[in-house]
Amino acid sequence: LFGQIPWRGVPCMPVEIMLLPRWFPFHLSKVSYWSRTVMVPLLVLCRLRRPAANPRGIDVLELFTVAPEQERHYFPSRSPLNRLFLALDAVGRGVERFIPSRLRRRALRKAEAWFVERLNGHGGLGAIFPAMVNAYEAMVCLGYPADHPQRVTAREAIRRLVVEKGDYAYCQPCVSPVWDTALACLALQEADPDGARAPVRRALDWLEARQLLDAPGDWRDGRPHLAGGGWPFQYENGHYPDLDDTSAVAWAMQQADPERYALAIRRAAEWLAGMQSRNGGFAAFDVDNTHY
Repeated sequence: LFGQIPWRGVPCMPVEIMLLPRWFPFHLSKVSYWSRTVMVPLLVLCRLRRPAANPRGIDVLELFTVAPEQERHYFPSRSPLNRLFLALDAVGRGVERFIPSRLRRRALRKAEAWFVERLNGHGGLGAIFPAMVNAYEAMVCLGYPADHPQRVTAREAIRRLVVEKGDYAYCQPCVSPVWDTALACLALQEADPDGARAPVRRALDWLEARQLLDAPGDWRDGRPHLAGGGWPFQYENGHYPDLDDTSAVAWAMQQADPERYALAIRRAAEWLAGMQSRNGGFAAFDVDNTHY
C-alpha cells in the first residue's frame, strides 16, 4: 500500500473467501477472533489496492539488500508444507483474474457488512490495533467520507490507544481493564483476605456491570442456543467475550461473595461449560478453536 514492495511480494488474499461455505476447509468461523477481525478488512485493502497517503514520501528502502522490484524470492521454499501453501498461492493468483466482477462486488459488500457490524464503537473492531487500523483504512478505500459517523468513531477508537507522555508517545496494541482488574482482585484476596474486601468488592461490582449477557457474539455461530455470560478482555468487545477473563472474574467473585454475585457466577459457569471444544477442552489457544 505504501509502494515499498511490489504486490507479488504479498500473499494472495482474495476477498472472495468471504463467500466460501461453512463446510469448506477454510472459513472465518474456523479461525480465532483476532485473526478474523484483522483479516476481513485486510481482504478489502488487498482487493482495492488503493495507495496509502504518504505526503512526505517516507520510505524504508535502505533496509533492502536487493531492490524490491528486482527481488525474485519473496517466498522461499523451505519445507513440504511451505511448498503446498506456495502452490495454493500460485493457484489463487492464476484463478483470481477470471473471477467475475459481479462475484467480486458481492464479496466486497459481504466483507464490508461483516466488519462494519463489528466496529464496536469506541472500543474498535475486535478492540485490537491491527484490526482497528485495517477497518479504518478499508472504510477510506470504500469511499466513506471523513465526516462519516462510523469513520469518525473508528478513528477515535485508534486515538484512544495512543499514550502521550511529554516528548514521546506510543500506541498500545489493546487495553486490558477486565483482565487486569480480575487479576488484581485475585492477588488482593490472596495477600489480604480480610483487609482487601472493600476494594475488591468495588472492583467486582464494576466488573459485574460489564458481563456480556445478551451480546450477539460470533461464538453463537457454533453455540446458537447458549446464553451469554462472558467478559471481554477490554472495556468493550461485545462480539468476543474471552474464556480466560471470564474464568478469572468468576473465580474472584466466588472467593469474594458467592451469594452477592450468584447470578453472574452461574451465567459465567454455564457459558464456560457450553464453550468447550469437541475434544472436551476449552478453545482458548488449542487447535480446536472454532468458537473464537
